Amino acid sequence: MSQNPPYAVYSQIIGEQAACHSLLNCLIKEFALPLSLVHYGWPPEPHGLPLQLSHRARSVKAIPMRVNMPNGTRFLVLVDRKDNLGSQYYLSGVFGKRQAAPWRKLELTSFAEYLLDSCSDITGHRNEELLDQILSSSNLKQKIIEHLGKEVRRSLKGYLDSEQSLWFGHPTHPAPKARLWPEHLQQKDFSPEFGRSMRLHQFEVPHEGLWIKGNGLSRQQILNGFADQSNAHSDMAIISMHPVQGELFRSDSRVQHFIENGTIRDLGQTGFEAWPTASLRTLFVNNHDFFIQGIAQCPHH
Repeated sequence: MSQNPPYAVYSQIIGEQAACHSLLNCLIKEFALPLSLVHYGWPPEPHGLPLQLSHRARSVKAIPMRVNMPNGTRFLVLVDRKDNLGSQYYLSGVFGKRQAAPWRKLELTSFAEYLLDSCSDITGHRNEELLDQILSSSNLKQKIIEHLGKEVRRSLKGYLDSEQSLWFGHPTHPAPKARLWPEHLQQKDFSPEFGRSMRLHQFEVPHEGLWIKGNGLSRQQILNGFADQSNAHSDMAIISMHPVQGELFRSDSRVQHFIENGTIRDLGQTGFEAWPTASLRTLFVNNHDFFIQGIAQCPHH
């Protein structure tokens, strides 16, 4: 008999459901409530809605909540209560329709496409990357849930465990787990939810042009907080980055130019052993005085 818990078996279902709930939260709080687009009760044109949905509503005492978008797209989901702040629980999947078309149950991709088209009509702007981000976020949620079926995680055991146990992300962000990284960098190796540590990617850079500012800390204290400076050459400093950030940094054409002429030395993943926290780029180093969070900007000269 398999000992795997249900969330390992149904990782795809749970991952897509969590992603749909995030999209619903974003839609309701950012558009539907401010624009008075929320309505309660069954729609006057129910064609396409399954009979089981009505049975479900009666069995759990749910309320149909509808969002009528200005472009004619309609969304429907069962909720546990009417809430003026949009903090209700969802008790069914998402159903949708466009203009005269019948209602149908929306899988994540269809729901995201309906939502993005409707919201773009309101804002007059379309984010072409957002659909990929939504699908990436859902995919990572599924991998996290599958991983949890193989490894017991005790999120309240200690600080680091709690930081690495934010499995679903911000509840009102449309793509809280989007990680559009270079394909050869595996998410499981660098994402906090999988409990991995990693060596930071280091670069040796000239002191000249290195902008450093600290609150009550000297320049040297700040540099030591990022990396061991004992092997830095004269007039040079060693800085460290999250490995994904390091890969993006060194792939920039301007940085490649400085690496090729020796102005910057790429030291690879030779830095502190660090654990990514829930905010991804904030890194925990054991027995270290500081968290590390660096955002590199390429020089322009």
